[in-house]
Amino acid sequence: DISVSDFTERSQECRPGCLFAAIPGTKTDGAEFIGDAISRGAAALLVNRPIPEAAVPQCIVTDVRDAFARLCGAA
Repeated sequence: DISVSDFTERSQECRPGCLFAAIPGTKTDGAEFIGDAISRGAAALLVNRPIPEAAVPQCIVTDVRDAFARLCGAA
């Protein structure tokens, strides 16, 4: 089980207890900002592939953008 207090797709908005959604873009992959998100307190990641170097729980999904949109819609 993963317990988080908030969620964001912007690493600079991460705070302790936050889930960071690493959304792949056309120019930049959100996975590039995982280190920054973790250093700011991200407690978990929403990713489309395992990130072995990330020492936080990871929810791996096929489509991060869709999963994040559903999460936002449910909040």
